[in-house]
Amino acid sequence: MNVKKNSLQEKLKNYEFTYVPSPIKKGKDDIEAMSIIQGQYQDFIVTKTGYLLSMIEISGLNLDLLNPEEQADVFDDYNAFLIATLNEGTGKQQYIDRTTTVNLNSYVLYWKKRYLTVKDQQNQLPKEEQAQLTPLLNLIASYVHYYQELMNSKDMTTKQHLLILSQKIKDKTFTSLEFAKQELNEQIRGITKALNDTLNEYDIHANQLSGAEYKQVLQSMINYTGD
Repeated sequence: MNVKKNSLQEKLKNYEFTYVPSPIKKGKDDIEAMSIIQGQYQDFIVTKTGYLLSMIEISGLNLDLLNPEEQADVFDDYNAFLIATLNEGTGKQQYIDRTTTVNLNSYVLYWKKRYLTVKDQQNQLPKEEQAQLTPLLNLIASYVHYYQELMNSKDMTTKQHLLILSQKIKDKTFTSLEFAKQELNEQIRGITKALNDTLNEYDIHANQLSGAEYKQVLQSMINYTGD
């Protein structure tokens, strides 16, 4: 009887989160050894310590465009949001302001499409008139080149404001993972709605990052220059 009981206890231990982060050995540990990330589940991150993480991106606000009274109102409203939502649920919250390169992919894509449109228009013209659109094509091509070079240089940066939410996972079972996901989703909806409602008049928006966007954030944190 005791043998069966001990065997059951051993099996249950396999479902417990027992990982404890160790001090980082700079220059000796690889990324896998230093990271507490276990993997990705849908649009969430699972940590080795037994937490499910989600990131909410909060759009920025140029305070220089506001007078002192308006600036004070922003801080008061934001403090009210923090007091109302801080430490909700069984997880933790963390705010991160990080410098990131400006994403110009939409501009590059726009001008590439514009180039193809004009090129198609040129091909439909009689040959003796096609040269009329060559200067326009060259101009559009220069825009594509300019934005691509600007983005590749990583010289243009902006601030990214992230709110990281977490939810404890009871154990290493799919049921516990799904339950933690539901709890975290409730937390995300509540905080996103509260933030959007509180700061709506300042045109500030909060959106949950997707799995692909998580990867971009993590890759940028590990290797900002992309070298």
